[in-house]
Amino acid sequence: MSGIRAEITQSSASRSGPSVDWMHPNATIPANMTKPILFLLRPSFPDPRVGPGAYYCPHCAAIEGLLAYFPELRERLDIRHVDFARPRREIVAEVGEANQACPVLVLPSGWEAAPATARRAEGRVLFVGPEEIGRFLADWCGIALPHP
Repeated sequence: MSGIRAEITQSSASRSGPSVDWMHPNATIPANMTKPILFLLRPSFPDPRVGPGAYYCPHCAAIEGLLAYFPELRERLDIRHVDFARPRREIVAEVGEANQACPVLVLPSGWEAAPATARRAEGRVLFVGPEEIGRFLADWCGIALPHP
């Protein structure tokens, strides 16, 4: 999946100010640029379909672990925790009702991505699950790749 950085661009119509290599792993996202949104489930949620007790999402926990390994990611992402119950209105508002799975990383409008794992919904590019998200963040932010 190398080379995603070269294939991801933000349209010039949505850029303002001086040209910045915002894709560089060490670049700071300009204040006027919208960050990708990372949706994660809040831990300790009930699921009556499974049975009594509180649960956590193991896929979201993997992403929380990635954020603990690489805390600099928190500066580059808009991290939002949502309830387990559906509909997950915040996610639906961004990528539609059919794309409520968590974890999900939604790129801002105007960003384009061409890797095979990129999905598209409601005119947005998104990555679903810890593998897709981890690979995208590795290329975009310069962190270590997930081991195959």
